[in-house]
Amino acid sequence: MLGAILVFAVVSTLITSVIVYYLPILKKNSEFDHENALLNQFLRIVDGYPNCDLSLQLGGGATVFNPTKTSATLETNISGVVEVGVWNGSTLLFERRILLGCINLTIYNTEIEDLKVVFSEGGVVMEQGNSCIIRKSPDIDEVISFRNGIVRIYNYTSGINEIAGNGVGFLSVHSTEWRSLKLDNATKLTITVRDELFQDYWKNYLLAQGFVQISPNTWSIDVSNLTITIYNVTVELY
Repeated sequence: MLGAILVFAVVSTLITSVIVYYLPILKKNSEFDHENALLNQFLRIVDGYPNCDLSLQLGGGATVFNPTKTSATLETNISGVVEVGVWNGSTLLFERRILLGCINLTIYNTEIEDLKVVFSEGGVVMEQGNSCIIRKSPDIDEVISFRNGIVRIYNYTSGINEIAGNGVGFLSVHSTEWRSLKLDNATKLTITVRDELFQDYWKNYLLAQGFVQISPNTWSIDVSNLTITIYNVTVELY
């Protein structure tokens, strides 16, 4: 009888230890695996933007003993504005206000901290708990480039949208040429930037291109002529 009681006590302790310690660790590891896989799927946008199609396994992290799946949200939003002006002396020849779009992925876990990843301007910002890091510095050329009198502009046009769940989500990004014009009598190009994510990077980029800062958010450069091509970037979530 005493032996049976001891065996029962050992088995009870073992079962309790498995429930209290092992199963949460198993669930946590499963959520880590799903989070890393989903993150890698999402970061393929870095190589494909502004023309790519991605499928994302939003839900995951389930185990045999805890079949509850994590869920995730994909969201498009606006993170800033860029204003482009082309001048002949004090006469404004051309003005264009373009939007900086961002694509956000948020993963909601049960055993580990939620993760938010933001893609914008070719750069990636990651937020988890109290930590916020720039995973990849922005590539400003993904928004605007200035080379030998040729200006290429990518304007985000999709506004705000969102999908959420624990199934499969799809992200489609495409750019199409909207307008091209030549300004032979241009003398100055100005760029004004208000960017929530990468303002300092814009400053460094424009200074490296030879622009001069003329106000806290505005830079200018002298030109003799310009050709400007504008592309509209659309993002679909479904």
